[in-house]
Amino acid sequence: MTSGFDFIYDRLFNSRRKPSPNLMLHARGDILAMLSELAHEQGISIEDLAMRYVEKETIKDYQSANVNVQSWESLSERQQEVAALACLGNTNAEIAERLAISLETVKTHMKVILRKFKVRGRHQLRYILRKWDFSDFDFPPPSG
Repeated sequence: MTSGFDFIYDRLFNSRRKPSPNLMLHARGDILAMLSELAHEQGISIEDLAMRYVEKETIKDYQSANVNVQSWESLSERQQEVAALACLGNTNAEIAERLAISLETVKTHMKVILRKFKVRGRHQLRYILRKWDFSDFDFPPPSG
């Protein structure tokens, strides 16, 4: 199964070797003017310069996404539940109640999660995982 990043990277790589009429970039006038000036300074076409930037950002996003997936997969199932609930905006106390575990256990799991993702707090964790779908983890707390 090919990921979206793999598909985009493959299209970009192939378009560099053999220009593809299917890959078209649109830029605002001020960005186009800056690209034009930079391309002129470097002695290359605007398209080549733009492609360099697109490739660089795509590769950076792809590598970042892979690191996040690897970090996620290194978590235990319970740690994934805690991380997902934290990303959904739950407090430690709410997470403890939903998962029927102690508050200290939630705090311990959060320390491990933050360390594995190399972030300082849940806001940073939420930011780097902002595009992830955690709806499967958004279940009601236990009754009682």
